[in-house]
Amino acid sequence: MNLAFLVPFFIGVIGNMGYHLAAKATPSGVPPFLALSVAYLVSFLLCAAAYLITSHSLRQDLFSLNGTCAVWGVTLVGVELGYILMYRSC
Repeated sequence: MNLAFLVPFFIGVIGNMGYHLAAKATPSGVPPFLALSVAYLVSFLLCAAAYLITSHSLRQDLFSLNGTCAVWGVTLVGVELGYILMYRSC
């Protein structure tokens, strides 16, 4: 195995561990959609900053998108809401 595989693998593993620890630690009194909104706001800001640092043309990149990103966003909300509600039921 080389670094081209191991680095993304460990990023995924560490990110997944942090994700589940944070989802489980979300206070039960906080409305789940508020918690998700704050999580997505932080995520948006980090991703937007990383995009601005690493990309060249917003206009060109926007035209290369298709509907899969919107579908991905919808499915992410379902997955994350499901985990928050599941952890609260334990």
